Amino acid sequence: MYRCMDLRERQWKQMMHIDAHRGLPHVHGDYAHTATWIDLKTVLNVDLKRMPKMHASNVTKIVQRHAATTPWHPYTQGHLYIIYTMAHVLRDERSLYWGYTHACRFVHRYGPDTPFDDTVLPDKLYGIVCRKLNVCRNLFDTVLRMRWLYVLFGQAIPNPASLCCVWDYVLKNDDNMYRMCASLLEYAMDNEHDVHPDKCHLERFSDYVSIQIHSDVAVAALIADAQSKHTLACTRLSTSTLTSRRRAATGQTKLPTVAPGRRQRVLTAS
Repeated sequence: MYRCMDLRERQWKQMMHIDAHRGLPHVHGDYAHTATWIDLKTVLNVDLKRMPKMHASNVTKIVQRHAATTPWHPYTQGHLYIIYTMAHVLRDERSLYWGYTHACRFVHRYGPDTPFDDTVLPDKLYGIVCRKLNVCRNLFDTVLRMRWLYVLFGQAIPNPASLCCVWDYVLKNDDNMYRMCASLLEYAMDNEHDVHPDKCHLERFSDYVSIQIHSDVAVAALIADAQSKHTLACTRLSTSTLTSRRRAATGQTKLPTVAPGRRQRVLTAS
């Protein structure tokens, strides 16, 4: 068991380019008293109550450091799904912080900063749902991004052990993310039974993206199906312009200085 977790930890650090000797960014003491952080902390405190047991003070410290040094992408609802899962594998503050930062950059274009009119997901993925439903392309893109990709499937796969297996697969590249979406969509569509004739297509699509998979066997089958059946063109949305604009608005022109960090187990994720 522990050997498996050690192997996964090494794999994730490699995929997320985590340097074990890299220090933590310094946070100015006055940041905790700013209106920006007070607003973010209010949202964070509400979100913590909805999550499984987490070490609130240590989570807050990680989120605060990230928000202070990455103002173009501070804390938003959904980030706790990422921290909660990551804490099962990355077991010290430094690794967890940089893993969280990498994940935020990885999912940034799937989140609320991407306008409704921009489509990120491949057309082939949209074509899967079109077999049964007539759903607006932009709405499909936005809903699927926010419900599945932005939280790295944390809502669809609630079992941490199973979700870690999904992350082993999807953290490798965007194409695997899209393959997993395709596999989940087909699973949801295949398990739709006795549809009421008055149920609209939008409501049925909402049911698809609200699906939760609790079985380890089913999750393993979904990953295998994603790899073996689905080949999706990887359509990337460049966020360089958006990132530059957000950094300019917040006055961030260079990377923050770093200070040595202390290794510790930062979350009680149980």
